[in-house]
Amino acid sequence: MSKIAIPDLVEKLAGVAAKPLKDSSVKTELLDYARGVDTTAQSGSIKAVFGASAAAAIHLYNSADDADEDGVIGSRADASDPAKATTDWRPQLAFQAGSAWLKYSLAASATAKATGKIGTAGGSIAGDRSLRLLCYKRHDAGGRIGDAILSDIDEIASVLSASDIATLEVGEAVALKARGKLTATLSVSWSDIFSTSLHGLADVLGASQTGAFLVNIGASAGASFTATVDDDFSLCFVREKASGERAFRVALRKSVVHDDRFEAKAGVQIEFTDPAAVEKVLSAVMAGVLDAPTAALKAIDDATSLDRIPEQYQPIVTALAERFGLEDLNPLQPLKKKLQELTALLSERIAQIAKTKVALGFTYEYTRLASEASLLEATLSEEALSRLHGALLAFDFARVLNYGGSGYALDFYLHQKTVERVRAWGFSLGVGTWFNLKSKQERKDRFVSRRYVSPAGEALTRAYLGSTQYSANANTWNTDYGATFKADLEEARAPQQTAARDFKCGLQLWWEESRIKTASELPRVVDDAVLWGVIDAAAASALHAQLHGVLGAAGECKPRLSLMLSDHGLRQAMRVFAQADDAAWARHAARALPWYAKQSARASCASREAVYAPLFEAYRRRPDASGTALKQLIAKSLRDYGGGLAGQESIGETPWTVYQVLLRSDIEHRRFWNRWERLRSGATRMTDLLDVRGDWNDFDDNFAMLRGVFEQTFLIRAAASLLASDLPASVNDGRARAATLTIAYRDGNQDKSLVVGGRG
Repeated sequence: MSKIAIPDLVEKLAGVAAKPLKDSSVKTELLDYARGVDTTAQSGSIKAVFGASAAAAIHLYNSADDADEDGVIGSRADASDPAKATTDWRPQLAFQAGSAWLKYSLAASATAKATGKIGTAGGSIAGDRSLRLLCYKRHDAGGRIGDAILSDIDEIASVLSASDIATLEVGEAVALKARGKLTATLSVSWSDIFSTSLHGLADVLGASQTGAFLVNIGASAGASFTATVDDDFSLCFVREKASGERAFRVALRKSVVHDDRFEAKAGVQIEFTDPAAVEKVLSAVMAGVLDAPTAALKAIDDATSLDRIPEQYQPIVTALAERFGLEDLNPLQPLKKKLQELTALLSERIAQIAKTKVALGFTYEYTRLASEASLLEATLSEEALSRLHGALLAFDFARVLNYGGSGYALDFYLHQKTVERVRAWGFSLGVGTWFNLKSKQERKDRFVSRRYVSPAGEALTRAYLGSTQYSANANTWNTDYGATFKADLEEARAPQQTAARDFKCGLQLWWEESRIKTASELPRVVDDAVLWGVIDAAAASALHAQLHGVLGAAGECKPRLSLMLSDHGLRQAMRVFAQADDAAWARHAARALPWYAKQSARASCASREAVYAPLFEAYRRRPDASGTALKQLIAKSLRDYGGGLAGQESIGETPWTVYQVLLRSDIEHRRFWNRWERLRSGATRMTDLLDVRGDWNDFDDNFAMLRGVFEQTFLIRAAASLLASDLPASVNDGRARAATLTIAYRDGNQDKSLVVGGRG
């Protein structure tokens, strides 16, 4: 037993000592003393010393409504259904009328601070971790507070001692809490926030609007957020009966892992540090969505009559009035009202997009480093308590679960295990001090399994994340592209019922490249936007004019294309890949050839398809052609096209030529066709896995068949083109599929970004 020495205890309790424990006017916290508390608790080799730096507190709980911040006492719900269980801690000590509890706590804490990065977000991190010993003593509610405390203070039971726990009266408890709180301040650019999807902005325009729109914002301009994650190690013993097999209840919780599927329960909260963050970017979003200068929108908002609006903005007033269907002879007031409504709606959408983006990003980066989380509840006899106390105090779940002695009964156990495989390879080449080339290919497979055990049996949930990423840089130039596939079984199932068809899935493809010359290569950027399905071909000319107007003086830019597919979109995409024939692949391979300014045959997706599809058809009939045979096939297929194209292509010395493109796809080993065949076969298997039957352990094998295409820059473009062309209309509604183009550039001394989205 332990004794807590608090100087001048009687004086500190003078205001409440004479009051009965049941007095509802008494505050829950009776005493909080932060200095000079000395006590020692010891059991065998385990020893805890709380010296002058420790804090002591006494709390009173005399009502079922009293909130215990440690969650030991409270309204105790029934045991969780194993199929719906989470790692949430639930009260172990049930409140009973006619009784009151005094909680004695000793705490020692440590704090730490750091600055650095969480994923791509910069910021600072501050954390604190505390070790607390708790003892809950039960008393008759009619007794006096002072008498109860004085009777307790010399005999406080410690969770560290099995003999102490054995002295507890029925309805009393001891607990250990080791709690950590991580608070991070994140700074994220708005261009990164919007890069996921512009559907939340585009749909405010209505289905009748078509074409593209630009959102021009500073690349360095961003939003700051605070994110907090709580985790803890908790152990609690409650005496429920005076003796017998179920004399004690024990709860053991070890939480060091959170994932995005449990983010709410893990305590992740995202809020804007600056309440005006959305307002700072709103004008740029409004201007982009409405295709109207910020100055014109401000002039409309400020004007008291139409003739007060500058002449150069009058056509914009007319255009906006037509867009919104305002037929008034004097449309100013209804237009101002409409713009105010749109401002409010966009503010809400921007906040939603930003918080979702940051919450998911932070959660993933936080969980990526962890491996396990467990929760156990059981009942013990006094003998089992004595035998298992050391294992429980050490959070040794395996030893507790495997205990075969009498007096132990498991109520509930949850365990999460994460296994991640990472394979990476690459090369580097340095020439003197003037040239440096590096490249790296990285593959990841991550499995997360959750096991629920109760007297009724076992239930499981599963999740899989697979990715492949290629990155290369030569001096200041760099490129990055790849794919990420995710599958998640959200509802717990019996081990034999975890069919893959019940998983929710998603897929993302992306590609980016730096140092694109804005003076000569903007048509290539626009062409890529068409190829990836960001915009329709009909909008290409207008988008080029818009980009030229904004980026013309920038010199260089960095475009990034992204295609995201939700569960419905992913399943449809697998069907598109599985059902496409070699002719379809040949046609989209033609579309995916590099844009080249000096050849009209390469000027657009449509022109490449028209000129080069016959070539790929011929190549399809001779898939083993290589070297001289392939060059002859190229020359023959293009001989009727003028401008010396056949000669250039058949010689095949420059990077843009079809021969060089195919050579880089490793035609000597037939990999252009082999990778396509594996993509189609993998998609067929994935469709079968999701729709008919299948073991979730096959996700990595099936994704492995897909990713060969996503690891080659020409082939990932062909895959994106096929999806942009052949996905059903039901997928292209912005929810099942989201395609975006983000362009980073420098305007004078300021970094900026454009986010391109399609309307309708």
